[in-house]
Amino acid sequence: MNKSERAPKTQIVAMIPEVFGGVGPVFSFLADRGVRETIESIVVAVLLALLFRGFEGEAFMIPTGSMGPGLLGHNIDHWCEKCGIEYQTGASYENNLTPEAQKNRVTRTYCPICGTCTILTPGKEPDHRSNQGDRILVNKYIYDFREPERFDVIVFKNPNNGKQNLIKRLVGLPGENLTISRGDIYVTDETGGSREIVRKPPDKQLAMLQLVDDTGYRAKQMVDAGWPEKWGTLDRGEWKIDRQSNKTVFSGDATSSEKTVWLRYRNVRPEANLVQDLMPDGKVVWKRNVEDWSNYIASLKVPKSIEKSNGWLIGDYYCYNDYTLEQSMYDSRGNERKIPESPSPANHWVGDLAVEATFVAESGSGSVVLMLVEGGATFLCSIDPQTGNATFSCDSPDVSFTGADGQPMKGPSSAETVVRIGSRNTVAFCNADNRLFLWVNGRHIEIQGADYDRPEKIYPQFKSPADPLDAQPVGLGISGLKVSVSRLRVLRDVYYVSQRGENRDIQNETGAGDSRRFNSQDIQAIHKDPESWKSELARELFDASFRPGPPMFMIPEGNYFPMGDNSPESKDARIWEGPNYFSRDLLIGRAMLVYWPHSRNRPVPFTPNFSQMRPIK
Repeated sequence: MNKSERAPKTQIVAMIPEVFGGVGPVFSFLADRGVRETIESIVVAVLLALLFRGFEGEAFMIPTGSMGPGLLGHNIDHWCEKCGIEYQTGASYENNLTPEAQKNRVTRTYCPICGTCTILTPGKEPDHRSNQGDRILVNKYIYDFREPERFDVIVFKNPNNGKQNLIKRLVGLPGENLTISRGDIYVTDETGGSREIVRKPPDKQLAMLQLVDDTGYRAKQMVDAGWPEKWGTLDRGEWKIDRQSNKTVFSGDATSSEKTVWLRYRNVRPEANLVQDLMPDGKVVWKRNVEDWSNYIASLKVPKSIEKSNGWLIGDYYCYNDYTLEQSMYDSRGNERKIPESPSPANHWVGDLAVEATFVAESGSGSVVLMLVEGGATFLCSIDPQTGNATFSCDSPDVSFTGADGQPMKGPSSAETVVRIGSRNTVAFCNADNRLFLWVNGRHIEIQGADYDRPEKIYPQFKSPADPLDAQPVGLGISGLKVSVSRLRVLRDVYYVSQRGENRDIQNETGAGDSRRFNSQDIQAIHKDPESWKSELARELFDASFRPGPPMFMIPEGNYFPMGDNSPESKDARIWEGPNYFSRDLLIGRAMLVYWPHSRNRPVPFTPNFSQMRPIK
């Protein structure tokens, strides 16, 4: 029968019951047009889903916290009852529900703003339950059209376990030699004699910033006790500080002042005392004294060390890692006791910072100035709200700016913004990877000549309480203006630790032939004492994270070097056994979207978490 003589499809369907006899009623049912179209739609949808999964995209769930807090693994949501901030604590240890793993249950968490310790009671408090990690969508097709780019968030097969998928950030490219020094990435030659810092593009830089402080959250109990505001002024009268419920707002009037009047950020925060504990193997370790901290908060006393402090260095503190595990230890009599341990000491000074200010320039003629200090060098961004023009400067002769062509420049070019008198704007100024960034209302402002070079070996500087430099490294100033500030945030860049196998830069023993030991208490004592930063001991501490010499990692052609944003806790290529890279054939794709974050327990259980559905940068 030729094409013109073929029976219509409806006639063929009608013949089916006669041909198959007993199964006729079934085929009669399937012959119904509505049923048939439904089944066809389902089949097509399944086939498309399989094709999409196999060739275009695939959904994954993040199991661990190696990319936290930007991408969440198994975690616990928590709202601090003192200051009201919501934050996440890592709970990857609870992935395994075996009785042995339950000994590592997360029992306490610490607020990143007010330092309050919360005892977690999952059986009684629904907010204390752990959640599964973010569910993400991975584009498996994109790298068929372009090469992977540095700082892409990628998913790939574990080269040491082909059944395990890993999610990390792509840091090292094929054929490169890398060194991690002072928290930054450097591409070097084979000897390490020539090296160039790796800079993040603006969208990646913004996504990777970590919160240090936020004036939108303040513990009323601490305010009532007279705890000093972290943001203060060296000039009396021009700035007024108003603590409203659980936040702080600032109003400044410099319309009659010929100088810039400053608010400066002083990094002091409540924290538990460190106490010595003896491990079963005889090793002495430092742990948090949680009981003393509870009494400390309840007493509403401001320690003299904080009242008199000129400021602490900002370190690589990760709130996501600041939890306590319930671990078993046995004393000399064989009695079991539980030991709290917090694995998140801020042992490394972070000089790459950002300041974000939400403000209204109400009247006057002058400038709003954002300040960042790193290693004694002061970087300024001045914005004139009459014109919206932003200008940039640095006072250090050791800092030399370069243009896009690599040629020297006197300084970054000015930039146009939408900041105007009477308008409310959120402005973020960042100094990271030897580059200046500016965002206004979330939009990146292009700055020509924003890259600079300076000596790698820099140290925190302190002159006096009137000129604190790195002791108070973030500032907001005004000149000739009346300004109201509703919110200030301090953020820091990701700090990559370089040590393979130890996950930290500062070892217990540093220097060739030197038996001097740096434990957490030693490090914190130096970080909190600006007067000591010129000492030989402090210089030795800061030099411990400087890595000169040959490259640490050499990546062959066709291979890639991945790292996690949560550097202290990430089991990434730095510490793999065997080769510290993976081949391209193990690359699955690029992470594109958090399509289903874990649900919330507020206001009712299983509330969809729509606000955290977001593209992945």
